[in-house]
Amino acid sequence: MTAPSVTSCARAVHGPDPTGERKRKQPRNLLVPPRVATFDLSNSRHCVVSLEYSIHKCSPRFLWELAFTFPQFGRLKGSPSGKPTNPAAENAPKVLIVPTFQKSRHSLVAIGPEIEEEKDEMLETFLAWANNVRDALVKAGHWADMTDPSSGYPVHSPRGPSYFSDVAACQYLLKYPVMTTGCCNVLTHPQWETNFYPALFFTTAPLDVLQSVLNGLELN
Repeated sequence: MTAPSVTSCARAVHGPDPTGERKRKQPRNLLVPPRVATFDLSNSRHCVVSLEYSIHKCSPRFLWELAFTFPQFGRLKGSPSGKPTNPAAENAPKVLIVPTFQKSRHSLVAIGPEIEEEKDEMLETFLAWANNVRDALVKAGHWADMTDPSSGYPVHSPRGPSYFSDVAACQYLLKYPVMTTGCCNVLTHPQWETNFYPALFFTTAPLDVLQSVLNGLELN
């Protein structure tokens, strides 16, 4: 299985931006700022996982984009068949988005057998972490899922007609710098440059529940 790098030729994740240039450089809808944490996954072969994560609330516009990949967000509960969701409606789902970044040994913009091997390792590590978090949230009665960075489609939920660009979403939410190479965008990390692996996690759990699960897995 080959995972994508930190480049993206996918459609961008859009959203209204009525603010000025200075405001555009600030993270969007930020609830928990980026922090590096180490997690205990002793119930999997990935015993210890270190990654950076932040938590963002999902805006109505972002929810509209998300429905192309997670079709359950394309209908309101109880709405007539065929009626699309109004993301601004009161009963629209409240989704939290968790961008994650793993620091890599290599620049994942490069190509070669070692690069592909590291991408695959980081894909497995992310899925181990995300499934641990998801299992705890689902057990508590909340929906949670992640997009598979190697395909852009949901891991556990029915998939919609479009894949989701982790790179475009991370750039939109965190405002990390992007370089253009040919027709593709290359996301760069403020500290790690292009030596990182991005991936996204989603849940409808309240912030305090999600944070409690993360804190419970984190090594002190």
